[in-house]
Formats: sequence, structure tokens, C-alpha cells
Amino acid sequence: MISQEYLQLLSNLTPKFGTPKSIHDEWLKLIFVWNDDQTSKVEKSLITLAEICLGLLVQKYDRSEYGIIQDMIKLHENKNAGYSGNNIDSWANFRVCESFGISSVVGCMTRLCDKYSRYSNLSEDPTLDKVNEKIEDTIMDLLSYSLILVCLLNE
Repeated sequence: MISQEYLQLLSNLTPKFGTPKSIHDEWLKLIFVWNDDQTSKVEKSLITLAEICLGLLVQKYDRSEYGIIQDMIKLHENKNAGYSGNNIDSWANFRVCESFGISSVVGCMTRLCDKYSRYSNLSEDPTLDKVNEKIEDTIMDLLSYSLILVCLLNE
């Protein structure tokens, strides 16, 4: 089941156009507000990161904002089916971390960090990709995890 809050956040995004470095710059801001425990600024920074990702996808891959958002919804529905199954909790897969004493927020942030690391490394040197996952998919994952983290923070 797809989260209505996630759908609302996704549909309200406004693409921010910049350069691939814009993701890195916003990431540094996110680190600062996260470590300073500024919750409202963390949410704003995550949304800005998602908007920069959307802008890059529109700009770099010459795709429409509407088409990207529709692809994101379909991708989220398909992945959510595999990760959460028939569970009515959209974030059930993130809550599995709680069995190990790790909050779902920290679990999601860990996934977001993984995607950022992949993006950062591949944007510097595309030859590092050894699994044929397009950088476009990694940017979409960054966008998605940013919004999922906002949803989890809002619980």
C-alpha cells in the first residue's frame, strides 16, 4: 500500500534546476541540520534535496516532470509490494530495523546515505558502475528515500 503522505509530497515537488554538484551542496546542509537536531530544517532540506533530484532528472534526461512523477509512483508501488507485501503499513520494511533497536528513521537515513554515496562516486567516475544500474535510477532512489524519510519523521 502506497502512503498518501508520500504521494502528496511527491506531487507537490517543484523541480529545482542546478548542477550535479547541487545535490552535494544540499547534502552538506542536510548533515549540518541533522547533527544540530533541527527537525523542521531537516524536513525542508530533504524536500529541497528531492526537488534538486527532480530538477536534474528533468534537465539531464530531458524528461517531463509529470512523466518522472508518474514513473516514481509506479516504481514505488512495485517496490513497496515486494518490500512490504500485503501489509497495510507502507513503511513495514523500514520498521524491521526496530527489531534490532534501530529506529525506522535511522534505517531510512542509512539507505539514503548509501544512495548518496553511490551517486557521489558515479557522478565523479561513471566507470565505477559495475552492476549496470543507471545513475538516473540512483537519483530517483535519492528522491524517493528523501520523501520517505520526511514521512517517517512526521509520524
